[in-house]
Amino acid sequence: MKKCIRGLLLFLAAGYVAGTYAYDFQVDGIYYTIVGETVEVDNDGSRIAYSGEVVIPPLVTYNGEIYPVTSIGSSAFSGCTGLTSVTIPSLVTSIEGSAFSGCTGLTSVTWNARNCSSNGVPFPYCPNISTFTFGESVEQIPANLCRNMSKLTSITIPESVTSIGGSAFEGCTGLTSVTIPEGVTSIGSSAFSGCTGLTSVQWNARNCSRESSYGNYGVFSNCPNISTFTFGDSVEKIPSDLCSGLSGLASVTIPEAVRSIDDSAFKGCTGLTSVTIPEGVRSIGT
Repeated sequence: MKKCIRGLLLFLAAGYVAGTYAYDFQVDGIYYTIVGETVEVDNDGSRIAYSGEVVIPPLVTYNGEIYPVTSIGSSAFSGCTGLTSVTIPSLVTSIEGSAFSGCTGLTSVTWNARNCSSNGVPFPYCPNISTFTFGESVEQIPANLCRNMSKLTSITIPESVTSIGGSAFEGCTGLTSVTIPEGVTSIGSSAFSGCTGLTSVQWNARNCSRESSYGNYGVFSNCPNISTFTFGDSVEKIPSDLCSGLSGLASVTIPEAVRSIDDSAFKGCTGLTSVTIPEGVRSIGT
């Protein structure tokens, strides 16, 4: 009886592992699972499946069928410490939790995904990422994407970007400056929170609102060293809590194009000594 039970348990365990890491095919060293008419990047179950430079293609062919690569599965690259760089293709719309967890050798990421939503943090426990490159067609930067990447010293946000998720760059202490493109219409709470190395911000977003689903925190909260915050001439709206708590700001120029200044936009800017509100401003928040 004991032997039967033990055998059953081993069978179930084997089935569970196989089910967890079951993949349908592999091409050029990358494992895929078919999901309807698309495929998801998977793992072979070894935890060392990927190493070196991995370039995930946007399309892959199997048995004469062409599949778009639209997702990266949970733990697909988890624990692959030999992985040094990865390229995310443009058609990826979903990255599951812990997809890249513990990739301690990862230093470079090229992100081409146009409209991707991440489930949690895509890159936790990857302390050595120093280069994160966005493709020119990227429209959405997911929440938490580059969170706590302390070795990032610079980023370029493409002009194509329209939204930046909450905490997208939170804790990127190596960043010293950032430029927000004109087309950004939504930015999440704490998007750059804790970026203690930031000293200057160029804000060109013409008509942007702060998205508050990640808490009621400023976009640049806990960034005490920002001393220069420059608004582009085409800016029409200053979002709520944008410069909240930036005590290092000694002066700020609000462009003539601005029509609204939202709630708490400059709350706690104790270093400001004077401010001029342009003639065209029609509303100003609490």
